[in-house]
Amino acid sequence: MTKRLITILLIVGLLYSPVLSFSASKHLGIGYTNAFSNLGREVKKQLNGKSAEFNEAILKIEQKKFNDGLILLNKSLVNALAVGRISSNLSYRYYEFLDLLKISGTIGKDDKKLADAFINASFTDDADMDDIFNSYFAGTITSEYSSRVKLLALVGENNPNLTTELNAFLSRYPSNFSANLLKADKYFAEKKWKEAVGAFTQCVSIMPQYAYAYYMRGSCYTLMSEKSIDDFDKALTLQPTYYEALYARASQYQSLDKYRDAISDYMKCYKKKKNYFLVTYNLSQCYKELKMMDSAMVYADEYIAISPEAPLGYYGKANVYFDKEEYLKAADLFSRCITLKPQVPRYYISRGESYYFADSASLAIKDFKRAFELGDSTAYVSRLIGECLYKQKQYEASISYYKQAIKTAPNNELTWESLNLTYIKLKRYPEAIEAGLRSIKIDTAYSSALTNLSWAYYCAGDYDKCIFYSYKSLNLTKTAVPMFNIALATLRKGQFDKAKKLYSEFVNDCKVNKIKINDGAIADLKDLIDQKLMVNESKFIIKNIFGKE
Repeated sequence: MTKRLITILLIVGLLYSPVLSFSASKHLGIGYTNAFSNLGREVKKQLNGKSAEFNEAILKIEQKKFNDGLILLNKSLVNALAVGRISSNLSYRYYEFLDLLKISGTIGKDDKKLADAFINASFTDDADMDDIFNSYFAGTITSEYSSRVKLLALVGENNPNLTTELNAFLSRYPSNFSANLLKADKYFAEKKWKEAVGAFTQCVSIMPQYAYAYYMRGSCYTLMSEKSIDDFDKALTLQPTYYEALYARASQYQSLDKYRDAISDYMKCYKKKKNYFLVTYNLSQCYKELKMMDSAMVYADEYIAISPEAPLGYYGKANVYFDKEEYLKAADLFSRCITLKPQVPRYYISRGESYYFADSASLAIKDFKRAFELGDSTAYVSRLIGECLYKQKQYEASISYYKQAIKTAPNNELTWESLNLTYIKLKRYPEAIEAGLRSIKIDTAYSSALTNLSWAYYCAGDYDKCIFYSYKSLNLTKTAVPMFNIALATLRKGQFDKAKKLYSEFVNDCKVNKIKINDGAIADLKDLIDQKLMVNESKFIIKNIFGKE
């Protein structure tokens, strides 16, 4: 295990612990430029300026006065850990490195040479240490200390024998905390969540005061799980300044739609450091979900100011404009995302949606097709292309895209509803009814699909089923369309008196409940007049109930 190897170990460790993310600095000691200076700087920070002892320890180690240096170093580490508890949120690599340093002065004489080589390789650029490590590990490793050093070396090398060595070590020392932590970290890196939860649980049982294990176990749980919140709470109880756990808890609250709780945690991170991960972006999105658009815009702009070349900031701000129904402003910002990263299908989809709702279906379809070309051949994109063609009255063309979407995702009720409406436009009523029935089978509480199905039955001349499905829709959502479908179907059945009563009741109901009466109710009656069907009855209802000519 060389100096280069120790450096690799520490750099990899930095990825797990933002608390220790500091640049190397020469002022910590003579020629002090190796990776340990990152950790050293954190130790100095925790010592609050009382770091002369630490600097002297590094100097003695660089002068190869290992025993003297180690005594001073351990005192410094103990003092720093007592003040800031910096080890409570470290991954295996850092935790093991610190722990091996702390016990290096208390080991038996057989491991003394290895310990000196380990310390020397950690603090100096002495390449001669290669031979010491190679010769030591060429023999049979028997002691716990030497086995731990070897495991640390294998981690740094990403050695394929690591799992075998780790299992062998745990068979001899099943309660060794750091080895269990390594096993848990490995499962996490391999995305074996169930196994990782079990391994981190073992870590917690061995050392319940270790915040990192709670934080990592919480991170393993399935999205939208309350269990993660409990573990993040525990980690933060042990270390209130554990900002990574705080951010993770906020993210979990956000995924659970608990936006106010999420904002509270994100704000704590924000006050510490504005550009902490994606805190300003997530604040913006949480405020957007709460319809607090002014605050959403403020934090969206802050993220853009922090990361002006990152498309995510413009994407977040565009989503705020989209929710405010300012679709062209949203489209402009999605265009900025596309300029920065032109190969991301999601940006084209979002801009296409903005154009679609801004009544620019011709522009929208270009974006949806571009997203398709870039590899997003999902059912959602196919359906969006179909919707644009429907809006352009290209009904036959839209059907092929709806069917393509159904082939990929057969249980999407929205696509079946769109297919229902398209068949109605083409007067292919049996196919419209079949599509409508498929839609409500998938979602029995889908009120608009029930309404559209009822209209398909009306057009097909089945007035009883039109009334039946209209009432089912009305029981779910009180809107004008199913009301007047019921009244119109009753009229077509020849029940004029009952139809008059229904029209009168529904008009009054809409006025009392401030439900907008759409123009379709009168247009349907005028259609009957144009077809010379129930002319006098329709004229009577239009004039005496709707008060129109």
